[in-house]
Amino acid sequence: MINASLAAQNIDFNALSPLIVLVVGIVVTIFTPFIARGKAAIVTPAIALVTLAYALVRCIAIWDRNGSAFGGMYTADNLTLFASFIFLIAAFLTVMAISARYCPLFGSPDGEGLRDNPEVFPLILTVVVGAIAMAASRNLILTFLAIETLSIPLYVLAGMNLTSEFSKEGSLKYFLTGAFASGIMAYGISLIYGAAGDLGYVAISLVCEPTSANYVLFIGFALLTAGFGFKIALVPFHFWVPDVYQGSPTLITGFMASLVKAAGFVAVLRFFGEAVTMLYDLWWIAAAVLAIMSMTFGNLLALRQTALKRLFAYSSIAHAGYLMLAVLIIGREWMNPTIAGIPVTSTALQSALFYLLGYAFAIIGIFTIIWWITPRGSDATLISTSDIHGFAYRHPASAGLFMVLILSLAGFPFTAGFLGKFFLFYSALHQGFTALVIIALLNAVLSAYYYLKIIVAMYMRSAPEGGEERPLPIANPWIYSVVWISTLATLWLGILPSPILALLGKVATGG
Repeated sequence: MINASLAAQNIDFNALSPLIVLVVGIVVTIFTPFIARGKAAIVTPAIALVTLAYALVRCIAIWDRNGSAFGGMYTADNLTLFASFIFLIAAFLTVMAISARYCPLFGSPDGEGLRDNPEVFPLILTVVVGAIAMAASRNLILTFLAIETLSIPLYVLAGMNLTSEFSKEGSLKYFLTGAFASGIMAYGISLIYGAAGDLGYVAISLVCEPTSANYVLFIGFALLTAGFGFKIALVPFHFWVPDVYQGSPTLITGFMASLVKAAGFVAVLRFFGEAVTMLYDLWWIAAAVLAIMSMTFGNLLALRQTALKRLFAYSSIAHAGYLMLAVLIIGREWMNPTIAGIPVTSTALQSALFYLLGYAFAIIGIFTIIWWITPRGSDATLISTSDIHGFAYRHPASAGLFMVLILSLAGFPFTAGFLGKFFLFYSALHQGFTALVIIALLNAVLSAYYYLKIIVAMYMRSAPEGGEERPLPIANPWIYSVVWISTLATLWLGILPSPILALLGKVATGG
């Protein structure tokens, strides 16, 4: 019976082709150090970059085809593919920055434990596999497996800097809280299965009756939401974020902040849009409270921070609060997920994806710059606003790039962050969430204080004593490329967003 069921599965290998490419890349990068030997330091990151680039090509090749596999558990629709673009771009830029340490003719910042550890590349590729599977999943079993595939390599990556006590502490906290969150999520999934008899999103939606008192199902949803809240750093599930962001190698922090948040929110949007829309009247208040708490506490706690990595950690919590607006909007937009079997587009979904793309470019560029300007022998976990006093006078180009990326997070005009917030807030207003938008706008104004504090430190504060002797950022073409790509992409999305908006117009779900 089991064999017959497995044989009947119609697997679309085209739909799975980006994952297949990544898995092949993982295997090759694992064995490359044993084969290439002395040249492995150059060959391994090169293979990782080629793998990510080809996976991106495969995503483009299957755009608009809406393939699926494993009986509909995995769907390669345009939502999955656009999210995959974000994941692959984030990973590609991260690997490019890490590769800076392998340039034989140029200097590079401290490797922070990534130096001479070729296993970092298969681990990054594995994280991307988990992220794509999260975005593609329409079944809670696959969602859970994808989350674990993404999380376990990140526990290792967070602790790569074995010379730093902060890295060891952050990795341990991430692992323990992550395991606890996974246990909560697994228990919630088991309750949902007991109540629904199935873990497919469509099957779950069929048993969601707002008038029924199915408390087992409701408790399962609550536990699952707690697990999702951990992954996307919502208050009160955020306690791991500051220590993990501060302790992880700086480039891994940027990778984590961009990719994990994007993967988590795409999974949340798909689940709440397809599985529990009919219970919208029961969960929207809880979602609104989580949004308000996250954006408010995130910004208030960021105000007190002087360490740059902790400041951006609390900032990421606030951004999670803004993005929760999309989850609220999605319920009202998708009360009828399909019309005669035709997928329905969602302004909430498209606004969130645009926001996540702009956020990914900005945060990767910011953490690359923090790594770049940290002098050799210094600990990037401790670099603070006082360390960049007068930085604009010593290195105006780097300070200018840093400023553009920070202004994007703050939501200033002509940046991706501004349009991301505008689209998101406009969609929320259109759906009647006026009070929430006002709270979000007040929080955006509040966040401007600590973002501008960094810019003031660079441009309006004199260099600390001995600052003249502090080394300038190392001229390395790989680092320059990552920072310039991130900055130019941020400006391009803020000034000429039409090509991306045209792609987003084809993103839908619920077919």
